[in-house]
Amino acid sequence: APLQTLKPAARKRLQQQLRQGGDMATITILEQVLQQHKPKLVMLNLGETDGGGHSGYWTRYTDAIQNADKFIYYLWLKLQSMPKYKDKTTMIIVNDHGRNLDGVGVGFKGHGCPCEGCKHVFFSTRQGADRDAS
Repeated sequence: APLQTLKPAARKRLQQQLRQGGDMATITILEQVLQQHKPKLVMLNLGETDGGGHSGYWTRYTDAIQNADKFIYYLWLKLQSMPKYKDKTTMIIVNDHGRNLDGVGVGFKGHGCPCEGCKHVFFSTRQGADRDAS
């Protein structure tokens, strides 16, 4: 459902939740780029998850993950509300690296070792209705 189809209270709540994250400026700039330049390909880095993880504060890290999830949802709704992108867009979501397992090195706030946690990254896709998944 495009952003406009959300009830006003739900839309306002989502936008308020998004403003709380430090990645809001990135999303705002991306919205401007989409409107003005209508690019065919965009790579976006939401850096708060990385910063939250390296901070060593579990709550900051998990809050950043939840905010990134909300940003991705918001972005998908935004794309579906734009005729150029509606049902024609493939979104690929991936983190830039894994993280240390608990008990390895400095734990969740580090990465780069050969442990299983560092060898794995999250990967997800979302496709518009008229995209062929093959």
